[in-house]
Amino acid sequence: MKRAFLQDMSARLNRIHPAARGTLLVAFGVFFLILMISLAPAQQGSKAAKVGNEACLICHDAAGKEFSLSAHARGHKGKTTECESCHGPGSAHADDPQKANIRNPEKMDAAEANETCLSCHVNSGKIQHWPSSRHAAADVRCTGCHEVHAAWTEDEALRNTEMNENCFQCHAQVRKSMVQRSSHPLRYGQMQCSSCHSPHGSAGEKSLIKPTVNQTCYTCHMEKRGPFLFEHAPVREDCLTCHVPHGSNNTMLLKAQTARLCQSCHLLGHHQTVAAQPGQMWVQNRACANCHAQIHGSNHPSGAIFLR
Repeated sequence: MKRAFLQDMSARLNRIHPAARGTLLVAFGVFFLILMISLAPAQQGSKAAKVGNEACLICHDAAGKEFSLSAHARGHKGKTTECESCHGPGSAHADDPQKANIRNPEKMDAAEANETCLSCHVNSGKIQHWPSSRHAAADVRCTGCHEVHAAWTEDEALRNTEMNENCFQCHAQVRKSMVQRSSHPLRYGQMQCSSCHSPHGSAGEKSLIKPTVNQTCYTCHMEKRGPFLFEHAPVREDCLTCHVPHGSNNTMLLKAQTARLCQSCHLLGHHQTVAAQPGQMWVQNRACANCHAQIHGSNHPSGAIFLR
C-alpha cells in the first residue's frame, strides 16, 4: 500500500511542469526546516524548570544579598527581576550545580548576552538605536558599563559612579584631552560624555545626541545658533572646522593658534597674509579676533566682516 501511494505521488509530480515542480519541492523543504527549528527550543526548554530565587540563594547567598538591594530586585520601573529572568530555568543547575547547567550571559557571545538585557529594556527610548550603534558593532557588552547584581540607586547602574570613567576605560585617547590647556569642563564634573554622546547609539554621526555636530553644540552654545544678518560660512557648516571638541592646547578649543587658523582660509593678499612681526596686533592677545570680534556671525549693519 505504501509503495502504491509513493508511485501515485511520483506520477502526480511528473505531470507537474518542471519549474513548478521545483518550486513545490523547495516549499516543502522550507516548511519542514521551519518545523524542525520551531520544535527545537520546546524540546530544550523541557529539560529545566524555574525553581525561584530561594533555591539560588542556598549557594549564592552573597550575590543574593547584593542583588536584593539593586533596583532590578526592588522592582525597577514597575518590573521585578529574578535570578531566572536572566539565567533561565534553574532546576537542572539546582540538581547538578555544574556551570554548564545554567545560562551565564558573561560566557555567551556579546550579541547574545545583550539580548538578555534587551528582552526587558527593549521599550526604553534610550536604546532604540542600539542595534545600529557603533558599540553594538564593536561587540560591547551591556555589562561592560552596567552592573547587574550589585546594589545601586541610579537608573544607569554604572560600574563606575562617574559616567566619564566608564567611557575612559575604552576611550583612553579622549582622557588625555581632558587635561589639555583648553577643554570642556568634564574633569570638573560640570558635564559628562553623555552630554554630547548617546552611548546606546543615535540617529546622528559619532553617536551624538542630536542629528548634527552643530545642533549638539547649540544645546549649550545657544548664542552661536543665529540666524545672523552676516553669517560666517565655516561656522554654519560645521563647528569642527575650527574647534576640537575633546580638548586642545590652543585657547577656546581651537585647532591652531588664531592667526594661523584664520590664514588657513583667508589668503586674499591683504593684511592677513603679511608676515607679522611679534608685536603686531593680529598675532597678539586674541589675534584676528581683536578686531573681528563677532567671528561666529553679526547682526550689526556694519558687521559684514564681523568687526561688530
